[in-house]
Amino acid sequence: MLSTRTKGVLRWGGIILIMLIYMGWVMATALDYGIMRTYAEVMNDGTMSAEACNSLMNDFDGHFSTLVSVSLAGYLVSTVVILIIFRKVR
Repeated sequence: MLSTRTKGVLRWGGIILIMLIYMGWVMATALDYGIMRTYAEVMNDGTMSAEACNSLMNDFDGHFSTLVSVSLAGYLVSTVVILIIFRKVR
């Protein structure tokens, strides 16, 4: 039988681990510099053509959609896992 202190450490340790994994997943998606590397030369010239501007905005729009999807899925998964931790460790 586990003591109350051990159960508390298991619960909070599991929750902190889930939060760190979730935040790492969202940060990895949010800090994707692929778009910036692709358009670095265009941005440094000072002027930008309409085609380059439109393609940059389309890439940012797709990146934002990916970020929203990752955030929503990660939130749902982490909430379920935290509830399972609380249920299993009583």
